[in-house]
Amino acid sequence: METEHHSLHQDLIICGRLEQGSHVRWDWEMYGVSDEIHVKEMHENKRILLEWSDQTETEWLFTSSADNTTYVTITSSGYTGSGDEIVQRAIDDMGGYTIVLCGLKAYLEHNIVLNLVADKAPDANV
Repeated sequence: METEHHSLHQDLIICGRLEQGSHVRWDWEMYGVSDEIHVKEMHENKRILLEWSDQTETEWLFTSSADNTTYVTITSSGYTGSGDEIVQRAIDDMGGYTIVLCGLKAYLEHNIVLNLVADKAPDANV
């Protein structure tokens, strides 16, 4: 079976389908970084629960509104390290998810590619 490759935007490549029980690889090519993700739960238009290779988890909850909009809540858990390290990781994750959601909103609502992920740390591009 051929592996599917999906690109949400020019900087992130997803190898495999997000289906409950699947394992996929996410590649952030501009930074030379990748990770293996286990899709623990997947409920279409409701919830996605992923486990990263470091055993942390990220949960996306999608709540539909009567005005045809969707509210997205993202929760990460399972961090390890000192209190300061955990706080720093949580802040970094929050910032990353915020940037991605802002970029996706601009794309979905206005068909504009903002290039926010690559612009966040241009000196880190490989």
